[in-house]
Amino acid sequence: KFTPNASFPVNMEHRGTTGIWHTTYTYMHDISKKWIGAAEAVGIPHVPDLNTPREIRGVTKFVTFVDQKGQRSSPATAFLSEDVLKRQNLTVVINTLTTRILFSDGRATAIELASDSTSRRYQVGANREIILAAGAINSPHLLMLSGIGDKAALGKLGISVVKHLPHVGKNLLDHPMAPVIFRAKQGYTFDYMKDPIKAIFVMLRWFLTGGDRRHQGAEAVAFVRFDDKSLFGSKADGADSTGLIDNTSGPDAPDIELAVAPVSLRPLPNQKPGITIIPTLLRPVSSGHLSLVSSSPFDKPSIDPAFLTNPADMYMMKRGVRLALRTARGLVLKPMLDLKSDSHDTKDACWPGDADPETISNTDLEEWIRNNCATMNHCAGTARVGTSEEDSVVDSNLKVWGINNLRVVDASVFPTIVSGHPTAPIVAIAERMSDLILKGTK
Repeated sequence: KFTPNASFPVNMEHRGTTGIWHTTYTYMHDISKKWIGAAEAVGIPHVPDLNTPREIRGVTKFVTFVDQKGQRSSPATAFLSEDVLKRQNLTVVINTLTTRILFSDGRATAIELASDSTSRRYQVGANREIILAAGAINSPHLLMLSGIGDKAALGKLGISVVKHLPHVGKNLLDHPMAPVIFRAKQGYTFDYMKDPIKAIFVMLRWFLTGGDRRHQGAEAVAFVRFDDKSLFGSKADGADSTGLIDNTSGPDAPDIELAVAPVSLRPLPNQKPGITIIPTLLRPVSSGHLSLVSSSPFDKPSIDPAFLTNPADMYMMKRGVRLALRTARGLVLKPMLDLKSDSHDTKDACWPGDADPETISNTDLEEWIRNNCATMNHCAGTARVGTSEEDSVVDSNLKVWGINNLRVVDASVFPTIVSGHPTAPIVAIAERMSDLILKGTK
């Protein structure tokens, strides 16, 4: 359900007016508003609403998951309401870990639960199906612990093989990011709220009234394509063009995201204020994997995201960082930021934010990206859907190959990563599976 905000009008034909999951537009910081103008100045078109069939690229305000009371609305709060939690056929267990899935004659018959490594183990039987929805890390982890995975790897850990599916845990996809910090002038950012005394008044207002300052971190976002010559036509961009790979989902689909937060996401010396612009790869070519370190469910898996292992991703990220630098150096943001004309001091906390995007050293930039690349926590793909167990983990009904009554319903089934944030697609998959399961039980 979308709640209109008069300050940010949109065409309601493209918005839901009923439903239990709430979205809206909330407060927007002045720096975020100015950054939208700065993005327009470098050639990124302003799009009032990306939630339409036509608009998939441009700069705009982030939609936020906040209800009319100013409280966060998530799939958990939406689908596990008080009324749902009271249902007789639902039991929600907390502080509990599913340690493995149990099988008999090729069927999933139960799950095993425990609160910690020394506690008693409990079993919960399944009359029809077991649906695994633990996410792109925990779902493949649990499958492997239960004997579904590569038989050679499982055998080394003494795990009995239920089904040999070598692609469990492979194809780990994510959105790598490289946040750039820009030094700001005093009084223009949210950095003051890092001081508990100054922040207490904002918190009190929020608790009492919901307030206007329902800040969501990153407030504005731009989606662009790597081959947009109006954005990437400089000599510096041209030096990287031969190594780029088009991995987009279509001719108009984006593959780079820039988001802005009116606060420094890393502490600066002397508590100086800053803003953060976050270049993110939406369609990286590189993919990672996860594997077991032991047969214990209480040992976390080994995760190798393999960020930037394909050179094309480094070329793409360099374009994203340069574009971030260009937006920050525009006249629109100049009164609010405190940037140097150029800097080669790669040890400075605000480098490369102080560097000239047209002359910055490729070698220095690549080293900085490797040292500062991080996850957006949009992991997906580790139990991918496909047409055969030779190249996937689940079929088109999200049933694990060879196990008729075990499904995986979460981001791990994505065959490729989406060109945006994955929350809504995950819920869409869950809704679709709910319909299919209900239809199959009638």
